[in-house]
Amino acid sequence: MTAVINYNVAKSQDVNKPWWKPFPKKMKLGAAYNLFDGEELLEASILSIKQNVDYVCVVYQETSNFGIKCNESLLPCLFKLRNAGLIDELIPYIPKTFSLEEKKQLVSSRATGLDLGGATPETISDTFFNEMTKREMGRLACEKAECTHFMSMDTDEFYLTNELFNLKQLVQKRGYEGVLAKMRYFFKYPECELLPLDEENCVPVMYEISKNMKFRLSVPYPFMIDPTRRLAECRLLYVCPRTDLVMYHYSFVRKSIESKVMNVSNRNNYNDVRQFLNKFKSWSPSKPLIHPHPYFKKLFQKTRIVKNFFNIECNSLESFGEYDIMI
Repeated sequence: MTAVINYNVAKSQDVNKPWWKPFPKKMKLGAAYNLFDGEELLEASILSIKQNVDYVCVVYQETSNFGIKCNESLLPCLFKLRNAGLIDELIPYIPKTFSLEEKKQLVSSRATGLDLGGATPETISDTFFNEMTKREMGRLACEKAECTHFMSMDTDEFYLTNELFNLKQLVQKRGYEGVLAKMRYFFKYPECELLPLDEENCVPVMYEISKNMKFRLSVPYPFMIDPTRRLAECRLLYVCPRTDLVMYHYSFVRKSIESKVMNVSNRNNYNDVRQFLNKFKSWSPSKPLIHPHPYFKKLFQKTRIVKNFFNIECNSLESFGEYDIMI
């Protein structure tokens, strides 16, 4: 169901007038990538949005939040894409340890114990603050580039060009401050989709850029989204129907799944990572589904083979030639 959460704009008393207000300027959309690994997907991800964005930056780190060095391919990949004109700006980031005072400032003042999952600022891992700080640096870079809106992205996130174009027109017309979407998840191969569809989690697709709307950890939102991707003071939220737009999430399509599961921010939520990695090596769509996260392990029950929507070269099933493309 489409949902609009509107705290700031009162509905018109005249039922013949729309309640929304168009965005007053021509939209300039930026995209800020948060990157440590998964660079093998970056070019295809940028190409999926390139026709709809005016500026692309990548906030990257050479050492993960857990002290692991990046792949040797990371910097050559970034420089290649910058030289090809797919990236406008590269922004290095070094993970840090946050003081208790810094953590308190970066956690939303409206966050409750439930929003924090029962944690307190002093017990929240630096990993989450580093992730959110990188996203804020990307937001500020988009603001400096005079963008009116921005997308905070990871390399495994993709959008269909026509769906993103239509969404931009809608935001221009109605002035939404934030747009959320549901996702389709893919596992090991770009043609292998997990089912059933996840109707609980959302991802922020784009936000308006405003001086008052900064990233803060665990801002209370009426939807289930990553706690590091929430803007404070964002009131006018829109959730896209699946028929209009979804994010294609290739979260477990990687050259190095070990790097993925060992460096992801919420890795403490994963169960028996070593056992998962051992099973992943020999896993195929004909075998029972595996997943390291308890929520998704319970949710996803089967797979289906679909086309390679974005021509992702990493781990493509096309080389096997034994699976029929269904959708």
